[in-house]
Amino acid sequence: MSIVDDLSAYRVIRDGLLVQGVQALSDMGDCRYRGGTWEQDGPDIHDREYVPDGKKCAVGFVLADEHYDTRFEDHVISGDISLRDAVRSSNPEWDMNQESYDFLSGMQHIHDQLPVEDWQIVFDEIDRRIVRGDKLPDEQRVISIHRIVTKRDVLEEKV
Repeated sequence: MSIVDDLSAYRVIRDGLLVQGVQALSDMGDCRYRGGTWEQDGPDIHDREYVPDGKKCAVGFVLADEHYDTRFEDHVISGDISLRDAVRSSNPEWDMNQESYDFLSGMQHIHDQLPVEDWQIVFDEIDRRIVRGDKLPDEQRVISIHRIVTKRDVLEEKV
């Protein structure tokens, strides 16, 4: 699918994360744009190579392999100009702006901070809000949506 706007990026991220069904992690358990492990490829402790395992974080789904760099790891899209440039270069038809980066921060929060078992209900709620005309959520809105839907689930279980 070609990414041409925030909504098409959202669909790629949502579908990718739901199909993947797990976080993209390093062998140390840290969230990564590309999940994988560090493998020793020489006698020196610094002779290591990062070997991706095919898993991606939310932003990883809109970051082409040819623009990925291990230096992006441990950085968030909201604060890394080179990461933003790489995502922009990966999707030349997408006219990104500050709302795009805010929305990507929200998607990053879903992958990095929410339990995987909550992803579906959070994306379902975001989908409902999109249908009624809401804009895509930033990180704070994702946190709010997560609180609302998990509280709703608890209340429905009690009924």
